[in-house]
Parts: sequence; structure tokens; C-alpha cells
Amino acid sequence: MDIEFHYYILHLIAARAGFRGDDLRILAYSSQHTDDNDQSYKIKMGRNWFYSNRISQTMDILKPQEDRLRIYPLFHFIPGDPHAESARRADGLERACNTTPDSPLANRIMDESLRTGDLYRIGIACHAYADTWAHQNFVGYRDTFNAFPGVLNAIIPNIGHADAKHKPDWPALVWDDTRLRNRQVANKPRFLDAAGRLFDKLRGYADPSAGEAASASARAALVADLDQAIGDRDDANVRQEARVLRYQELAVSERFGQAAIPAYDEKAWFDACVDCEIRSAPQAVGKVRHFKRRYAFKGLYRQADWFRFQEAVKAHAEQAESILEQPLAQARQWSGLTSV
Repeated sequence: MDIEFHYYILHLIAARAGFRGDDLRILAYSSQHTDDNDQSYKIKMGRNWFYSNRISQTMDILKPQEDRLRIYPLFHFIPGDPHAESARRADGLERACNTTPDSPLANRIMDESLRTGDLYRIGIACHAYADTWAHQNFVGYRDTFNAFPGVLNAIIPNIGHADAKHKPDWPALVWDDTRLRNRQVANKPRFLDAAGRLFDKLRGYADPSAGEAASASARAALVADLDQAIGDRDDANVRQEARVLRYQELAVSERFGQAAIPAYDEKAWFDACVDCEIRSAPQAVGKVRHFKRRYAFKGLYRQADWFRFQEAVKAHAEQAESILEQPLAQARQWSGLTSV
């Protein structure tokens, strides 16, 4: 999934579940920022003391396998049930770390985040949980299990859904996953199912006194609204802008709390929390002068969104690594790595 689900649709799900104001803002931004938190920083906190963040996404295909195992399975490809009906392949292959929708391990990670009451962690967990639908039948590391046939695909590293490109992430696409017995994939039903299950989780947190019948009715109404907003099949994803306008119209309606979806700026939290000073390095090579960036926190940084999000990333990763200990150990063994 991309920003269309992780930010816009997640805002609608959370609003319908009862989130309002700052809680809604934090939840939706944290969900999307899980994809944009891909840069490591050393930020000055004192004379010889620096803060280091932990990334939750990387596009660096050269990263060692162990590094990928510390990112993708924790935030984007939570291991599921390799024997699930939806995971049946034409070649019969199975992997312990295969991502399957709404898996027991994904539910544990999501439920643990809800128990913390930390909205930054809940947003991060919403991202990882939702991705179990979009990223099903891929593993979050380099493995031929992810490979699609074809000459062009052969030169793409088999990491996650790289061979499938953006196909799993677009909500109105219908495509073929040629590895599967049931090869035709319609993304829209997957996304709507993910939205319904996320609503169940968030509604239970925001309004634990809501009756089962009322929650079921609200969920059905939400899914119907999203079904209409996503609209017809769009294999080239050319109607995304029109869909986003429909999400924004829903957001300001009474049943969604009349809270407009803020414009998303992936640098907003960082810029509000951290000063960046660019200094010219003392040496020059020819006519090219090198520059260095120095980062330092602003003011009451511990209360800032970016810092609290980064602490939530670390806490999520630690919890997820504990829950996923067995499948990650099997993945390391499969990859020829030493289990840790």
C-alpha cells in the first residue's frame, strides 16, 4: 500500500472509529511516515552526545540481508501462515516468513501496540498490519520465493514485491500473480477487508463501550463508503487524484467527524524538531567544495512529534522482533545467516 491507503484511507478509518483532533492527526501521519522514515540521523544533544534514530523503510537494495530483516518483516512484511489457502502456489513452495493477511502474529503486534496507548506506535502498527493484505505472498528479504518469471524480472533483486513493482499497492488494480494457483488478484477487496479489520481494532480502542451490533453496522457503512470512493477498476492508477478528492469529501462529512485531511508533508515533523546547519568543509577539491550537515534538536524536542515517532519506531521494532523471533530465526537460517 502507498499513501492513498496509509494516510488518506487510514484517516477515514480512524475518524469513523471515533478518533478526533490531535489523536487523528498523529495516527494518520505516523502510519504514512513509516514509509518515509528512511534516513538515518546523528543529532547533537550535548557536547559529545548524539541521538540516533532507527529507520522503518529503505530503498537501498545493497543493504545486507540482516539489515533488511531488521526492517521489512517488522514494518511491511509481517510473517504469517505459510499454509494459508491464499498462499497456495503453483510450484508448491512455502516459506515460514510468507506474509498472509490478518495473521496471528500481525494481530499480536497490532494488539500490543493498542495496549500501550501510544498513538505513534499505533499508527506504525496500523501500517504494518494493513500491509499484510497488500504484501501477501511475499517475504521481506531477498529470496527467489518472491521472483516473477521473465527476462526483465530476472535483473530485479527478489526483495519483497520488487518484481511485482507497484501492483500490490494500488487499490483499484486487477493483476496476475503468476506464482499462485489462483493467479488473478483484485486489490480492491483486499483493501476493503484491511479497512474493515483496522476499523474493528481502532473502534475497540477508541470506543470500548460500543455494542457489537453498532460496531458491525458502522463497519459495513465505512466499507460501503470506501468501496464507492475507490470506484471502478484503474489498472494504470491514473485516477488516484480523483479518488483522493473523494476521500477528502468524505472526511468533512458529518459521519466522519467533519475533520479535513491535512496536506501531508513528509519533512514537517523533522523540520519542526531539528535544526540543520550546512557548513563548508575546510578542504576543496578543484572547484568543488564539500559541505557537511550538522543536526541539533530544537527546544523541547522530547515533546515533538518527530522525536516521539522515532522512539515509537524503536519500541515497535523491539516488540515485533520478540514476537517474530521464531520465523525470523528460520529466515536467517534460510539465508545462511547466524541466528541472533
